Amino acid sequence: MNGINPIRFGGIASGLDTESIIKNLMKIEQIKVDRNVQQKQILEWKRDDYRDINTKLLALRNSTFDLKLQGTFMTKKANSSDETCLTATAGAEAVEGNYQVEVVSLASGVTAASSAALESNATKTTLKDQFTGIADKISFTLENKVDESQTFTFNTAEKSIYDVIRSINDAGIGIKASYDEGTDRFFLMTANTGSEAKISVTKDESYDKDNNLVADKSFLRDTLKIYSGNLPTDGTPISLGTGTDAEIKFNGITGLKFSSNQFNFNNINFNLKKTDTVDLSISYNTDAVVDKIKSFVENYNTIMENISTKMSEKRYRDFPPLTAEQKKDMDEKDIELWEEKARSGLFRADSMLSGIASDLRTSTGSAVKGLTGDYKTLSSIGISTGAWYDQGKLYVDETKLKKAL
Repeated sequence: MNGINPIRFGGIASGLDTESIIKNLMKIEQIKVDRNVQQKQILEWKRDDYRDINTKLLALRNSTFDLKLQGTFMTKKANSSDETCLTATAGAEAVEGNYQVEVVSLASGVTAASSAALESNATKTTLKDQFTGIADKISFTLENKVDESQTFTFNTAEKSIYDVIRSINDAGIGIKASYDEGTDRFFLMTANTGSEAKISVTKDESYDKDNNLVADKSFLRDTLKIYSGNLPTDGTPISLGTGTDAEIKFNGITGLKFSSNQFNFNNINFNLKKTDTVDLSISYNTDAVVDKIKSFVENYNTIMENISTKMSEKRYRDFPPLTAEQKKDMDEKDIELWEEKARSGLFRADSMLSGIASDLRTSTGSAVKGLTGDYKTLSSIGISTGAWYDQGKLYVDETKLKKAL
């Protein structure tokens, strides 16, 4: 032989249970792997909890930012003596006082409708099917404003009344169309209101199959019965109506007109509903300011309670995170209860959370530098800290706060 062959002993020949030996050795290695997996799980739990705390801190920061804005403390409210006539909201620059407002007229748009039922056939697959005697091609132009007009052309053997409606509604010219099958009538209406809103027909023509103009026959006038009389010609459009402006009289001032029933005047946002006269009062909105402050206090208390709870939780060191192998032999409820204990106390005496809580308590308890007079601390305006065992929460004395405001 050129070399010495190694001697191999099987379990039977050697008397050794090699399979058990290997399994036990693998168990030792698996324990090391499981420890790393468990440690990884603990770090992921802490990461998730830090993120949750960070989200709560962001909410606190946002509510604090609101309190830094001058507009927060200049909130006004408007009270109408008859909200069926008009409602209003006041801007920060609205002048406090009592006003009399008369709604002279409401803003309106234009609605044009068929003057009678269209005598449609039962089948409405195409315009030819629906309307007996209609031309082979129709073409019309609708105008809302000078720069808002469009011409629509349809082959009546291919398009239906619903294709016509869809084309008008999608044109973006501020005119909407609809057809009510029950009354068999066609409707056109403006999307906007006011004296600038209008619907004009500047073209209304019909053509035969050879594309020859059919004299004195049209789609809007003769088929849809939207208007009567002469057809439109160049320079003489047919008007289907013009909208009206809203008009109010404010403390005796007349001639105040607006294109919509919702408008801003004198830093007051109006919503007109009917013609009548109402009394309108503008006053400082203390309740809205108190609500903003209470929102800040609620966010503050949420983060303080959360930090306090996490730092005082009991640590159960006999409940490490479960491995995948361990979870196989447990039901979901047992896993949930185990992990609840495993996650408990991960932040006990955590220096970062302790520092955050300490900084927050110091900030809310200290006097604001540079202020003079009676109001230099939160407690001086009715926001006080509870007892030491109360997790550092803040409490609002609304009566004292409103008086300070």
